[in-house]
Amino acid sequence: MVMKKFNVTVGVLTRNSEKTVKNCLMSIINSSFPKDRMQIIVVDNVSNDKTLEIVKEVLKASGIAHKILINERPGYIGRSRQMVVDNSDAEYVLWVDSDAIIYSNYIENQLHYIKQSDAAIVFPYAILAINTYSTLARMQGYAWSIASMNAIKTGKTPFLGALGSIMKINIIKECGGFSCKRLGAGEDLELILKVKSKGCKIAVNPYVKIYHYMKENWCDIITNLRFWKSMDRVASQKLKVASSFKRILTYTYLSIIAFSKFKDIACLIIPIYAILWSIIDLT
Repeated sequence: MVMKKFNVTVGVLTRNSEKTVKNCLMSIINSSFPKDRMQIIVVDNVSNDKTLEIVKEVLKASGIAHKILINERPGYIGRSRQMVVDNSDAEYVLWVDSDAIIYSNYIENQLHYIKQSDAAIVFPYAILAINTYSTLARMQGYAWSIASMNAIKTGKTPFLGALGSIMKINIIKECGGFSCKRLGAGEDLELILKVKSKGCKIAVNPYVKIYHYMKENWCDIITNLRFWKSMDRVASQKLKVASSFKRILTYTYLSIIAFSKFKDIACLIIPIYAILWSIIDLT
């Protein structure tokens, strides 16, 4: 068995991220994980703002091994993720969106948990809003997080996407990797289904949370949900109806539980989010 040069590769995908990418990268660079045991791979999707300029400047001064790659086919997110996997010199890949930040010991906690649990993929327990001044932003954070909490409680496989997750690279490759031909979102969920079909363990780390810049208006939220809809292209209409109805009931119940715990009115908006998600699924 060939010994990998690094323990973990942190994969960051960018696309016109000039407003957030520096904070994202600095949170990785300033983490407590040893700098000589990780590498950062940024894949830019043909940004036309100052994203690449910022990335190059920040990584050059970081003292961390890094690679900056360009995906000439923006919109093919699976291709960007697979570029990270194919160019990694580590055993594990941890995904941090360019509009997200991690706290100091996030990487080591995720690395420790995936080794301890013998899982192929480990998700964070909570995805919280950075922009907490926005009620809609907080609502999205609660919605994502209670889905993860529910997965822990029920033992069901969470389908939360790659954000904040850590994955075994050899398992990704054994499953055929991310789809490079898939346009739009769902590339991470598609991989999760392939990993699960091989009988590999998927887990949620109850000890970590990641922070994300959420959408702040309904128009942007709806646009985002439409983008994610690509995951359901292969689902039958009958299955979609059943899944959508179940989602609304589940999220309504969980929103009440969340409100009782956090006393934040943002929790009570979650059913509207679930209804919009379901309507978009069925159209």
